[in-house]
Amino acid sequence: MHNRRKADKESTENAGHSRTQLSFYPSKVSSTSIFNKFREIFSLDLRSLALMRIFLGLTIILDILDRAPDLSAHYTDDGVMPRTLDLDETLRYHQLSFCIHLMSGNIFWMIVLFILNTISGFCVLVGYRTRTSIIISWILISSLQLRNVSVLHSGDDLLRLLLFYSVFLPVGQYFSIDAFLSSCHKDPKEDYNDEEKAKNDPNQNYNRKILCSFGAFALMMQVLLMYMTAFFHKSGVEWRRDRTATWLALQMSSFRLPLGDIFVQFPEICKLLTVSVIHWQLIGPWLYFMPFFTGPLKTVVSVGFLNMHIGFAFCLRLQMFNWITITACLTLVPYWFWEFLRNNSTTERVIIHYDPKKMFSRRLVKFIEVFGLIPDLVVLSRKSGHAEGFEEDDARKLEEGKISPDTWLELEDDGDGSLLKNFSALQKVIRASPLFWPFVRILNRVWIKEKIMQIAASDDKGRKRSRSPVNNTNNSHQSLKRNVRKSLTRREILLRGSVWLREGFLLVIVICVIMWNLSDVHFIHGVPSIVRQIVNAIQLDQSWRMFAPRPPTADFWYMMIGQRYDGNEIEFFSDGGLYSWQPTQVRWEKPKDMLVSYRNHRWVKYFENGLNSGSDNFVGTFAVWVCNQHNGRQNSKKTMIKHLTIFIMWETYNASRPFDQPKALPKETFWEQTCPN
Repeated sequence: MHNRRKADKESTENAGHSRTQLSFYPSKVSSTSIFNKFREIFSLDLRSLALMRIFLGLTIILDILDRAPDLSAHYTDDGVMPRTLDLDETLRYHQLSFCIHLMSGNIFWMIVLFILNTISGFCVLVGYRTRTSIIISWILISSLQLRNVSVLHSGDDLLRLLLFYSVFLPVGQYFSIDAFLSSCHKDPKEDYNDEEKAKNDPNQNYNRKILCSFGAFALMMQVLLMYMTAFFHKSGVEWRRDRTATWLALQMSSFRLPLGDIFVQFPEICKLLTVSVIHWQLIGPWLYFMPFFTGPLKTVVSVGFLNMHIGFAFCLRLQMFNWITITACLTLVPYWFWEFLRNNSTTERVIIHYDPKKMFSRRLVKFIEVFGLIPDLVVLSRKSGHAEGFEEDDARKLEEGKISPDTWLELEDDGDGSLLKNFSALQKVIRASPLFWPFVRILNRVWIKEKIMQIAASDDKGRKRSRSPVNNTNNSHQSLKRNVRKSLTRREILLRGSVWLREGFLLVIVICVIMWNLSDVHFIHGVPSIVRQIVNAIQLDQSWRMFAPRPPTADFWYMMIGQRYDGNEIEFFSDGGLYSWQPTQVRWEKPKDMLVSYRNHRWVKYFENGLNSGSDNFVGTFAVWVCNQHNGRQNSKKTMIKHLTIFIMWETYNASRPFDQPKALPKETFWEQTCPN
């Protein structure tokens, strides 16, 4: 401990100078006891949870924007999934669930819900009223997914699950407006006490930045179970024996991106990628719980899964699936990684002194502390004209600087050891921030400088006017303090009871989710009915069958040929004619750009889950929708279609002979529809 304090003193005395010696491992923060090792293994870093929250809010916004172009087609009664058709599919598995989007099939109702969902997603992104925003987002996203289950994929399940677990986690404790407002309303004395605790207890920094609870364990297990069950689902010979799964996945022209066009030309590299993916999905989760080299191994696992999904994003057009899986992987980033970045940062240490009694100074410093993202930032509060921080040397430096009562911000200058004050200090702090440095030029404008100085001066005057003496001998005041003390005691009891209820509820959820996934991979035979009811009611149902048990060995597309009243034939599927309603001439060859023909991944899933399901209701509703949409845009009956025929076209691939041309199968008549008048 003596060595630790000595090291802290030396580092503080050398503050402001660039460090030349980089350490690979962060400083030890806990003993080697079993309890502390247990906490290290089963804890999540609050900064990682905050980063997950930011990506989660961004994913919600992008998801809404991704669905918005097809709002009428997918979510109204005038589209391919009217409520009468969707209700049967929804209630079949979710009798206890509530779907707000089924209350009306009007497009204006959907626009209102989409706007509310976007606003709640933005609040999650910036961390404003975080828990409330997450609850609203979870309700709206769950309802939206129930409205049309045919366009969903595994990424939608993961988004819904991450929102559910985030309700019970302090995801707004870092990098959020809530954290900024909380620190601004905090008693200045508490800041000084926190600094003293950090000085006297090396574990204080560690304890404040990790979370070990059933909520953290539930989220951790959910993410890792996704990969483990995905491994067991991939039981086909294409994964286990022939190792051609990656090559087959890249044959799907509706998903393949330009980088995938390159990899598909090298089958041996694809085999190596297949082995890497399937084995990492099994080995990675086990490495995450290793009791030795825990921090480095957790970092390797989280970075490994992140790289895997980034590779998927560059080769396959999985769209929202890539975003949400990357978001989930961010939760696994451990405390060790963040401390490694901080200890090995080549940026100079930034030491700020501020007056906690001045509201402007306090808010400004707290804003920089929460949103500045400065790697090595030390914030020291000033009390009674001198510094109250880690070392006596800081107080000496402030005293030599002859601080005036009007000083609201000081920064130790790296050049000569002097203090930069007020606006000069603010400029240098903004320049050191990786997020705000582009705004340095804006700060140099004269009118902005004058405005900031004016705000600081008015804040100081207002603080002086608001001072009023307090009579501590007043009996009523003492009685009020005793009543507050009693009420706080009752509040603490209720708070502890609610914590135990929350943890018990999450324990039940963890057990249900584990049983559900074990049943899904046939490790156990079914789940009890009570477990199934709980899972379906909260919409925790999940199945991680991505490209399992084997990737498709054939590619498909449609020919949607409409016969017009004037005798001509037109085709809707090729070149996006189904969405622009500018049909093309009939060409029986495969469309050149399948990405344009399918438009987006939501339509791909609709064709896979809806049309290809074999349900006459699905296909008939879709055919009538095509007729109505085209005919409603025509001015003459001659150009309207009276009959629609849907063909499905297939071509198969031989993985054992990857350079052979795909084999085209005979066309199949999928559906015939007489258009309504």
